[in-house]
Amino acid sequence: MKRTWVTLTSGVLFCFGAIQAQARNTNHALQLSHYQTSGSVILATGHGAHEDVPITQITERISIAGQISESQIAQLPESSFEAVLNVRSVEEEGAIPDEQLQVESLGTPYMNVPVTPATLDVALIDQVLEQIDGLPKPLLVHCGTGFRAGFMVMMYQIAREGVPVEEAKSQYLELGFDYEQKPPFKAAMDEYFATYSIE
Repeated sequence: MKRTWVTLTSGVLFCFGAIQAQARNTNHALQLSHYQTSGSVILATGHGAHEDVPITQITERISIAGQISESQIAQLPESSFEAVLNVRSVEEEGAIPDEQLQVESLGTPYMNVPVTPATLDVALIDQVLEQIDGLPKPLLVHCGTGFRAGFMVMMYQIAREGVPVEEAKSQYLELGFDYEQKPPFKAAMDEYFATYSIE
């Protein structure tokens, strides 16, 4: 049975599959019947080194998240996701060092393109967007908190899908991601729009 937990942009949590189901794994048993709520975000709590995080569905083909847990990785074959793109460095605090090995051992395509404020530029945005182009869909893009993942998916929507800039910014502002207030992200965004004449 396929199960994918997603928090839609409306803040509503959906489960594709049985709501009372449990993912049975020797090391990571995810309890699907217990939740913590914080504002409009609903967190499914699990066990293991990392807690399970909300997965926000941006479009039918792409979702974003913070650092997914080992239990969420273990559930990938049962989920709707066909690939994972990680835009954080595995050397960051809180990352899973062998995440690529864990994901690929399940037969799920995986790419890691680290994004940091210091390295963020037009070339890096292009590199990430090319990975999004090439990876199977539905695709899960994640980082540490969802902020960088959201930025790259926003840029993808604008550059590849033709979503108007202000409409895209507004969508992510509703999620709590204000890229205008983060100088490295605003600078990279403005440079990208100028380079490709996006208004």
